[in-house]
Amino acid sequence: MIRKRIGRAALSAVLAAALMLPMAAAVSYGDTGGHWAEPAITRWSDRGVIQGSGGQFRPGGSITRGEMAAILQRVMNYQTVAPNTYTDLPDGEWYAKPILAVSAAGVMQGAGGKVRPTDPITRQEAAVLLAGAFNLDAYSSTNLFAYDDHLQIADWAAEAVKTMTVLEFMKGANGLFRPNDHITRAEAVQLLDNMVSGYYNAAGTYTGTVDGTVLVNTGGVTLQDMTINGSLYVTAGAVGSPVVLRNVTVRGKIINQSGQPIEGADGAVEELPPPEVDTSKENQKQWPAGSIRGIDVSSHQKDIDWAKVAADGVEFAMLRVGYTGYGTGSINLDKYFHQNIQGAQANGIPVGVYYFSQAISVEEALNEVQLVLDNLSGYTLQCPVVFDWETISGADGRANDLDTQTLCDAANAFCGAVAAQGYTPMVYFNKKLATDHYDLTQISQYDFWYAYYQKEAEIPGGYPYTMWQFTSSGKVNGIEGNVDLNAGYYRYWE
Repeated sequence: MIRKRIGRAALSAVLAAALMLPMAAAVSYGDTGGHWAEPAITRWSDRGVIQGSGGQFRPGGSITRGEMAAILQRVMNYQTVAPNTYTDLPDGEWYAKPILAVSAAGVMQGAGGKVRPTDPITRQEAAVLLAGAFNLDAYSSTNLFAYDDHLQIADWAAEAVKTMTVLEFMKGANGLFRPNDHITRAEAVQLLDNMVSGYYNAAGTYTGTVDGTVLVNTGGVTLQDMTINGSLYVTAGAVGSPVVLRNVTVRGKIINQSGQPIEGADGAVEELPPPEVDTSKENQKQWPAGSIRGIDVSSHQKDIDWAKVAADGVEFAMLRVGYTGYGTGSINLDKYFHQNIQGAQANGIPVGVYYFSQAISVEEALNEVQLVLDNLSGYTLQCPVVFDWETISGADGRANDLDTQTLCDAANAFCGAVAAQGYTPMVYFNKKLATDHYDLTQISQYDFWYAYYQKEAEIPGGYPYTMWQFTSSGKVNGIEGNVDLNAGYYRYWE
């Protein structure tokens, strides 16, 4: 397992939560009785961190980025406010100061000069924000195969989702993580409750046993005769009077963000070993028995030593020949394509190619396939030419909302042009694309390449496939970092 620190300054996403205005008395809401998150909602309302309005909490409602900046500022009590350089953040809005405080802490950075304060927050953004705010160790080799929608988790969020999953702060339901769903107010409060068990925001002396993380966000707090079965966070707000530990055992870590010493911290820590990580579903270098061992690569793998790849037992390779920009619609050649096809074929590895499509019309699909055919001139392929159309996590994918009929027409146009030139056409998709986007009956005349990151795979409807992409975390000699592994079930070159 590779463990590293998730850099706070690099984090650009935010978690959502309820508005957080101080509250002095016990709170009850007319719409949370019997709700699964009622205990957490009550607890954090009584602590003055969250609040509803008009006697309602709206547990199923969504949360904005500005609202979450407010709750995070209340919890962490950041002391510094950054200059307002965001073009969409009016200084007079109630959420401006919390956002600038969270930005100064390096937790919320925005993008393109904007911070999107009124946008709802997604679940994967929530994972990124809290992993950064709590400076959690990243479990970067942990698999995400437990989630059927793994391919919808953005690259920038994958480590945080893995970490929050391993630590059991977040989990999916019915096999799905739902990374792009807006996190609800109830989910946000429950997530905070999962991460913080002891919360001390007033000076005084506290004692007892706490099972989980303890957070101190003000000075003048004394923890005495206490066992903390988790980590102790002393935030940037714990300034002025010191935080004091007297006969305290911390079975985790002490994370001190206050900038001043914690009295009695020496010798208090009995650090526990990291949690056990279940990698039983992750098949990093084990192709399924009886399958043909394949990989697929692109410019992401950079320079590849194809002699070492061949010596490591790889029997075929699918190479990205090009891609369409998901925001611009520009058609691009993969800059490593010619290097890869020449290197693979020089070492006796049968190859096929794929094109990452963002086509939103038949015309665009034909423009894409023309780039493919132009760059195959002079080469002999042993494996198929693949139409790889995908949606993009987040709101920027130009093809995300393409209707089923146009998608199927585009796939047929691409594959028909491939077949007309004597190549074998193929269509690549995952389970979500198969069920939510394609009508497989309209493209079933082509071979299928199926992406499904579980121990076994079956296309909805029982359609056969000749290639199965079963992991994105493979390890192959000659390739630095991770590589997709594919199980082949047909020798196209024989």
